[in-house]
Amino acid sequence: MIDHVSVAVRDLTRSGAFYDAILQPLGFQRLAEHEHRIGYGAKYPEFWINHRPDMAAA
Repeated sequence: MIDHVSVAVRDLTRSGAFYDAILQPLGFQRLAEHEHRIGYGAKYPEFWINHRPDMAAA
């Protein structure tokens, strides 16, 4: 069983807007927001995006 998933992103603001839009139809919303990460879920944060500005471009 997987408890949660975490994805590193270079731009937290831009990525937050993207994940807000694509996760909403799945019933996920922002449930936690911290300086360097955002957590999404239906009841509790299961999917996290984490700010990693030093990440190389894909």
